[in-house]
Amino acid sequence: MFAINSCRNKETYTVTFDSNGGSGNMVEMTFIEGEPQALSVNLFKYCDNVFSSWNTMPNGSGTTFNDGQTIIVTSDMTLYAQWNMTPYTITFDANGGVGYMDSQTFNSCEEKALPSNLFSRENYWFVGWNTAPDGTGISYDNQQRIAISDNITLYAKWSAGVTGNVAGYDYVDLGLPSGTKWATFNIGASVPEGYGNYFAWGETAVKWTYTWRYYDYAEGATFDDPRLIKYCCNSEYGKNGFTDNLVTLQAEDDAAIVNWGAPWRMPTSEELIELKNNCTIEWRTQNNIGGMLFTGTNGNSVFFPAAGRYHESAVSYCDYYGMYWSSSLRSERSYSAWGLSFISDSDACFIDGYSRDYGFSVRPVCR
Repeated sequence: MFAINSCRNKETYTVTFDSNGGSGNMVEMTFIEGEPQALSVNLFKYCDNVFSSWNTMPNGSGTTFNDGQTIIVTSDMTLYAQWNMTPYTITFDANGGVGYMDSQTFNSCEEKALPSNLFSRENYWFVGWNTAPDGTGISYDNQQRIAISDNITLYAKWSAGVTGNVAGYDYVDLGLPSGTKWATFNIGASVPEGYGNYFAWGETAVKWTYTWRYYDYAEGATFDDPRLIKYCCNSEYGKNGFTDNLVTLQAEDDAAIVNWGAPWRMPTSEELIELKNNCTIEWRTQNNIGGMLFTGTNGNSVFFPAAGRYHESAVSYCDYYGMYWSSSLRSERSYSAWGLSFISDSDACFIDGYSRDYGFSVRPVCR
């Protein structure tokens, strides 16, 4: 009789290496069933964290192997690098304010959000963090996601805020040549970051649809044929050639006067130009809302949120565009009025004419 040959080919298994948050490349290894072999030496890096071992689970709860250990493999598997994380601490300093905030611990290369500011300072607005008390270091926004590689202290940055109150509403004196004082928030809002209400130019109440068809001072339905019935200097835009040569909103059509009461009013186009030309302008994120910070020569600031615009039946471009009406008609093209606009991540703003039927924000002024 002949013996039965029980020989068979041995299985091969693949070991794959995962950096588990680190960087670099390692070639996978092939193991033969039952034959011991040394693991490759780790080639991954993870900032200044120290490699400690390999594990069959990313969180280290599986089987652990040392670097270069000789093992026998019985199935395909992935080995995850395990790291001794280097901890760093962020300490928060009120920098003239009051309150208390716990320090925050980061592992090296770990990215996470800063906590929301808990400090306060009378008559000042919190506008972010900086690595230097005087604001000359690296700046971070409130709750910004960051990674650090050393222990640091973050100092609260403050902008001089409220300098007075008129008729129940706070204002900021920016030291402007005209003496114009700017309100701290938009009509319809209660905080500087609030979007507030939207108004068509010359209208004093909010509505659901912002188009020429539903505009109070026109009987036309289109941009090309507005048929204006008030505030018109060009007969071609007026109904049946109508003109009244009114170039500034009357009190009953001024959203600030009607909603807040005198001496509050909408700014003129000249006052928008004065704001633009006499302030440092900086795009900021304040309490997670994007907008433009205008800082006067006296160090005081006002924040204008990028509230977008209301057109037809929807608000659009929030956190991207800011659009604010003046009380001044663009007389040479009476279907439009002067307004201020700005765009995200730009330190510039513009004074231009915009179609009167759009819903824009209103920031009141007084003197």
